Amino acid sequence: MAQLRRLTLLAALLALSLGRDLPGLAERLATSRIHGQDAVWVGHEHRAMRVHITGTVSATLSPGVSVPIELGLANPFPRALNLRRVQVSILRITAPHADAAHPCTVADFGVRQMRRGVLRIPARRYVGLAELGLPVEDWPQLTMLDRPVNQDGCKDASLTLRYRAHRARRSAA
Repeated sequence: MAQLRRLTLLAALLALSLGRDLPGLAERLATSRIHGQDAVWVGHEHRAMRVHITGTVSATLSPGVSVPIELGLANPFPRALNLRRVQVSILRITAPHADAAHPCTVADFGVRQMRRGVLRIPARRYVGLAELGLPVEDWPQLTMLDRPVNQDGCKDASLTLRYRAHRARRSAA
């Protein structure tokens, strides 16, 4: 929890330095909360750089429902970045109503990854997928699977998502 607080403070400081508001790292939903964690920009060099990524979901999750994840990408660097994709994975689930008879696990959720393509993140800016012109149908989606078991244990669950950004290869020019 302390790490999430530090991450939220980092996001707020980054927003001030970029002069733009970053959306919250957690979106309170009627049946679930989605938390995000910063992603490591995996380059082709032997070093990794930080691209700050947040994710929000603006609809309620329930069995059989898929919702798009609005990703926001902050580029703190003095030059534009080209990313080929952002992978989303479920890092952990905290389910206060889960018990032995009503579990809530990763098996109750799924992630549809975003399509590969170049995302150009402007220098020293924070942009969302919508601002980049990416159609909603190409955004990653989070699904609560409709399983043939009682899923009441997932009521009010909190999901922590991990984002991993991959740099686009430079074209040979």
